[in-house]
Amino acid sequence: MRAPARLWRLGACLLAGAGAAFALPPSPALASTLESAQALRDQGRFAEALALIEAVLPAERRNSDLLLLQGQLLGYLGRSDAALVALAHAEATAPGYAEVHKAAMRVRLGMAGEAIDPERDAAAPGAGLDMLEGRRSFAAGLYPEARAAFAHAAAVEPGRGDAWIGVGDAALAADDVAGSRVAYETAFGLPGTEEAAAGRLAALTREHWGWLLNVTGSFSSVEDGDDWTEGFVGLTRRLQGGALIGGSVQAASRYGLDDQHLAFTYSRHLTEATAGFASLGVTPDADFLPEWRFRTGLEHKLYAGGGRLGATVGFAEGTLAGYDEGVLRALDLGATQYAADGRTWATLRLSGTVDAGDDFDLGASLRLDRELDQVTRVFLGGARARDALEGGSITTDTVFAGLRRDLSDRLTLDLSLAYDRPERGGDRATATAGLSYRFD
Repeated sequence: MRAPARLWRLGACLLAGAGAAFALPPSPALASTLESAQALRDQGRFAEALALIEAVLPAERRNSDLLLLQGQLLGYLGRSDAALVALAHAEATAPGYAEVHKAAMRVRLGMAGEAIDPERDAAAPGAGLDMLEGRRSFAAGLYPEARAAFAHAAAVEPGRGDAWIGVGDAALAADDVAGSRVAYETAFGLPGTEEAAAGRLAALTREHWGWLLNVTGSFSSVEDGDDWTEGFVGLTRRLQGGALIGGSVQAASRYGLDDQHLAFTYSRHLTEATAGFASLGVTPDADFLPEWRFRTGLEHKLYAGGGRLGATVGFAEGTLAGYDEGVLRALDLGATQYAADGRTWATLRLSGTVDAGDDFDLGASLRLDRELDQVTRVFLGGARARDALEGGSITTDTVFAGLRRDLSDRLTLDLSLAYDRPERGGDRATATAGLSYRFD
């Protein structure tokens, strides 16, 4: 059946226009061969059209229009590998030839199981193929290429919200938070992607903030002793590339005495799977908090996840803390195992402590976390370890539970309860409440 006239006109324009841009005008004989091959293609007579093209190709190996048509016809005949070879030659002959790029995507689409339709190919604007290329590049970790493909789809169809979502996802994967926000805001204003864009904008605010302010307060009821109170204020800045730098002030009142501890922390990803941190703090005129404390640690993704289990992350943390009696030394080793699509995880920690009197103790803790929904998480756990609050001189058994809930995209509430039973002194029941505020 003969294709509609519009297909012939569009196909002729594409090839003739491309020839004008990338090559010298074809000779009358070559132009006649191209027209005949196009006519046969439009009639569905692909093998005959290919025979015409391949008869003249030996003398025209650098003609990008012939190579493009050869690649198209090979694709229609199901010879995908040969089609991609021909189109690669066309791209090498005429770098940046957009129709070659589109034709290669159509062939890959056919290899993925979707039928190649020449009539649709001639009429389609190409956004769907750009979307396919964007998704494939994103899955392969080629984020700049994915972003370019999604952006081209959005340029072809400006009202296509999923293209703008793709641009935002690829930008965010490449640490361009500002670019991802612009893309998501564009998608939010388009029909069909409002909900998806709103969710991503909310997650962007929660997870990719510029500044984070933490304010926490706690009250401990101590059996047969004075109650304890504590306050904490911390401010963290996210630097270019995702590194974090922060400072905090901890004010504590115990035993009728008051201490203030100042700390500075730096953390960053060292590789895609490994992150590290270091923290240094001092307590001027310390009474019960450490005079100084240095902490450092690493975490590394040991297993990417698969089947019923999610990722496994191992960690190691070391602490040195100075007291009047001497230096406390501690080493923590542990792992976090994720499950249930990352919504449930368990953290096991083993703690080796050498206190100021050089006595060694081995402790352990286990914590379980569960996300109830997108904004609420609960946790509970227990521990038996030397209490760093007492200079590592007292072993304490602890049970705890808590809740974290996002009150908005920017504000998070933390609540927890803990019960401590030290080997000496009175038991403690502690209630803690905190707020975290994220801003740019």
